[in-house]
Amino acid sequence: MSTNPPPAVDANEHAEETVVVTEKPEVTIRVSRSSKAKLWAIVAAIVIWFGLGIAALITSFVCLGRSVTAGQHVGGVFLSLCLGPFYWILFFSSKSYCKKLPSRMV
Repeated sequence: MSTNPPPAVDANEHAEETVVVTEKPEVTIRVSRSSKAKLWAIVAAIVIWFGLGIAALITSFVCLGRSVTAGQHVGGVFLSLCLGPFYWILFFSSKSYCKKLPSRMV
């Protein structure tokens, strides 16, 4: 059995190259005016939705002390928590929901 010597290796062949980037590449994203308008419309709709939802939740808790049925209490709190602004449909369409104070609070 003969042993062959390992092949000669050039010292620079396995040297690692180090690349240093000193400047950050500049990235520019161009957005059209119509896209900006759509974005602002979506943001405004979300803000209005949450604002009306919070107002509905507060109003439903205030109406818990009013003289209405238990079903209206549960429905009002459920609508305000889950459906947000759709609570106002119940509030304005029902003639008995949250309209008068109980006699002990007058």
